[in-house]
Amino acid sequence: MVRQHRVATIACASAILLLGSWLGVRAYRAAHSSSTHAGQPHLTDQQFWKMVVDFSEPGRAFHSFGAVRTDNLISNETSFQQVIPDLQSTAIRGAYVGVGPEQNFTYITALKPTIAFIVDIRRDNMLLHLLYKALFELSADRVAFMSYLFSRPAPGGIGRASTVQALFDAFRAISCSHELMKANLGAVFDRLERVHRFALSSEDKGNIEFAYESFCTGGPDTRWDTSGDTWIPSYADLMAQVDLRGKQHGYLASEEAFGILKRYEEDNLIVPLVGDFAGDKAIRSVAGYLKEQSVRLAVFYTSNVEFYLPHAAYDRFTGNVLALPVDDSSKFIRATIAPAGGQQGRVNFVSATDVYPIVAYFDLVKLIRANLSSLCTERGNDKRDALLQLLRSKVDVDEIAHELGVDVAAAQGWRSDALAGIEQAVERGTGKTAAQLDLQPNHRRIQMLVTSMVANQCLSDRQ
Repeated sequence: MVRQHRVATIACASAILLLGSWLGVRAYRAAHSSSTHAGQPHLTDQQFWKMVVDFSEPGRAFHSFGAVRTDNLISNETSFQQVIPDLQSTAIRGAYVGVGPEQNFTYITALKPTIAFIVDIRRDNMLLHLLYKALFELSADRVAFMSYLFSRPAPGGIGRASTVQALFDAFRAISCSHELMKANLGAVFDRLERVHRFALSSEDKGNIEFAYESFCTGGPDTRWDTSGDTWIPSYADLMAQVDLRGKQHGYLASEEAFGILKRYEEDNLIVPLVGDFAGDKAIRSVAGYLKEQSVRLAVFYTSNVEFYLPHAAYDRFTGNVLALPVDDSSKFIRATIAPAGGQQGRVNFVSATDVYPIVAYFDLVKLIRANLSSLCTERGNDKRDALLQLLRSKVDVDEIAHELGVDVAAAQGWRSDALAGIEQAVERGTGKTAAQLDLQPNHRRIQMLVTSMVANQCLSDRQ
């Protein structure tokens, strides 16, 4: 009897939340009729779903390097906001293409593209974005959204003026309610299936439910990997990140930011697709659509996915990206997850994020590949194999020197000579001096990252 009363109370609270959210949505839309992306077209539900279905490829699994067990429900990149001021001051108006879960929301909120496509090889990522879509549409403000996302009753003492830290602290103090989760999940599927008429299979619905239950269980402390490694940020940690000037750009940093993203979701302008970066359909379909609409690509956020692509797959990825309507102002946002010490046998990692013009980036890849071609093709040479390992930056000089029985200084000299040769090749290939190349922000760092990636491709091709 007590349980029946509790369930009824939860159901009543959920109904009140739904009604309040519906009224809030109407009030919000009336107050914000001049959208932050005013004049921008929206997609009908039919157009949106047709893109999701027709542009997508068969999904596959993806295992991240360094992960013990991850469902990739949230990002692991703490550096993602650091490049936003540069992007806001230099990026063109156009389309956004990204990969992965919620970090895309912050980029979309900050850059305000004409339309956004999220292309990920995992079907579960597409379903995760549909879950988010429903939650944004159901929520009038950040408090309501977090109540839905984490299946926790909205705590007192917080509101529209609260900082994002205060919001997460308040929700962390409340336990997950499975009764509320069940009621909310019904509202999610009602939104997706009855309101939007999206055709979800029973397996799709089961995977959405799994993701939603994970947010309920983890709450603000939900992490990319459940291994417990200290370097892995929680949802609360990610939303507390700032740029290099200390400013927060997260999609939950303010009601204004939340409202911008909510409107994108309501207008069906964040389109999640199942697609391989090296596939033959998803990115090419996006390219065709953007060209038909005369919309340029402004930004392509790749995370660190391209590092996982072997040589042939990277060539297909290059062709796919260059099929998009890019020009000299179109930019990559590229993340790097690098080892940074460790403890008790587990390696810690740190993220870094860089921005670089797409066309110039592929030119750089081509030049460095040509310079390393002899290293990549010759086999049976221990010194050359060791040099590729050093250029890949996954092992240190001491380890290679010990393995080959040479002085550390000798191994370091091999690496230094190879890097000097690459630098000279890039100068010749671009027709620019080192000083001129250094005028391009992050050039030296990007050159090192591309060198590491090409070396990794060479080693992968040998396996």
